Amino acid sequence: MVGIDGLSGGGPIVAGLLLMGLDMINAAATSAYVLIGTSIVGALLHVSNGQVDWNVEIGLMIGALIGAFIAPYIMIKFNHSSTWLPPIMGVLLIIMGNKIII
Repeated sequence: MVGIDGLSGGGPIVAGLLLMGLDMINAAATSAYVLIGTSIVGALLHVSNGQVDWNVEIGLMIGALIGAFIAPYIMIKFNHSSTWLPPIMGVLLIIMGNKIII
């Protein structure tokens, strides 16, 4: 649910890195590295407790792998249009914040 609901902290990490002057590609990559670490720890804990529904997990893994291969190409394309990408990210962060509050 962390990845689906946007509760992983990726939004605030990206926003903070953008405010620190990083470009979108480096901010997204840094956020992904943080997410990888927390995901591995969480996955190991869930597997060790027997709390994994493997039927659902296989579909999620396939979707994540497809997204992992496609996302860098999309980010490179968006980075060339950097004038409108930060406002879009700002709107998405506001939507995520409202989703968490509600």
